[in-house]
Amino acid sequence: MTNKKEQVLTAAKLKELFSYDPETGHFTRLKRGGSSGKNVSKWQPGQIAGSITNRGYIAIRIDGYSYSAHRLAVLYMTGEWPKDSVDHSDGDFANNAWGNLRECTHAENLQNMKIPTNCTSGYVGVYWKQHKTKPWVATITVEGKRTFLGHYPTPQDAHTAYLAAKAKMHRFQPVPREMAAA
Repeated sequence: MTNKKEQVLTAAKLKELFSYDPETGHFTRLKRGGSSGKNVSKWQPGQIAGSITNRGYIAIRIDGYSYSAHRLAVLYMTGEWPKDSVDHSDGDFANNAWGNLRECTHAENLQNMKIPTNCTSGYVGVYWKQHKTKPWVATITVEGKRTFLGHYPTPQDAHTAYLAAKAKMHRFQPVPREMAAA
């Protein structure tokens, strides 16, 4: 999953530009950089790097490219880019502490999906479908294959079926984030 920009940036180059604190997940600038006009550097040594994207991730610009801080953390700590995806165990995309990050496949990362904003049922894996007595449907997806779990009279009943299936079928993240944080 390494892309062109990741082929350019090495761990050695990253460590020349930033220090990374595994406890906090913050990258701190070691050198001046950027330009805010009139030859004034806008980035100063000691400054925490990055900005939050509209999706809640921290992005850091290096040599004209924007990098996700969680992917940079893996490069910094292991010396290699992640082979596929990096998951934030607690669901907080801005928490790049080393203990909160874990490499995974894209399919495994999807096991941590939060409730989508366009979800009318309020539950992952539950949707409404025209049916006389049981209009709520529960489904679960594992490795790209959707499994039908049944029709239910309430969204809560469908969610219960989803949770039971998740505990059995989602080996990477068997507990939904909403419940794991409690």
